[in-house]
Amino acid sequence: MKIRRVMAVLTIAVAAAAAPVDGQVQGKLFGLTGGATLTNLSGVSSDWLWSPTVGVYAGVQTWSFTIVNLEVNYARRGIEAANTSHVEIPVLFGGVVRRGNVRIRGYTGLRLGFEVSCNDDDSFSTNLVCDRSNSTQWAWPFGVQIGRTNANGTTIAFDARYAWGISDAYRSGSWWHQGWEFKVVLGKVRP
Repeated sequence: MKIRRVMAVLTIAVAAAAAPVDGQVQGKLFGLTGGATLTNLSGVSSDWLWSPTVGVYAGVQTWSFTIVNLEVNYARRGIEAANTSHVEIPVLFGGVVRRGNVRIRGYTGLRLGFEVSCNDDDSFSTNLVCDRSNSTQWAWPFGVQIGRTNANGTTIAFDARYAWGISDAYRSGSWWHQGWEFKVVLGKVRP
C-alpha cells in the first residue's frame, strides 16, 4: 500500500512539472474513445472481467513533444461475480515521437474513479462487495498510443494501458482494482 501512495505522489510531481505555462501550448486535441477493459481484483483468484468502456478527452500539446490531457470515461471494474461501474477521470501526460504522420505516445498519470453502480451475483461474499465498496478509487495508469494524423488534423489511434490501483476497492481487505484498457481513439488536433 505504501509503494502505491509513493508512486501517486511522484506522478503528481512530474505532472505538475510537465504542465503547460503561457506560450507553450502548440496545439489542442479532443475526441472520443471506445473499447474494452480487462480487470480483476488483486488478491482474489477469479476470472478476469471483460467489459466495454467509452469516453471523451481534451488536451494540449506543449512544446513539440509532450501532451497533457484529461479524459472522462465510463468503465466496469472487478470480476464477473462482483463488479462496480465507474465514471473515471484520468489526467495523463507523456511524450510523443513522430515519424511522418504516425505518432507514438508513451504516457502516465493519475485516475480518479467515482462508483455509479455495484453488481454481485451472490456467489461472491456480498458483505465484501456492494455494502463495503469505496465510492471513490484512485489508480496509476500508464500506457502507449500508436496513431495517425492526416493533413486536416483528424486522428485515429490505438491505445493500450494498464492501471494499477492506488486505493483499496473495498473498506475491508487489501484489494484494489487492476486491469488493462484497449481503446480506439478518434479525434482532432488543432493549432
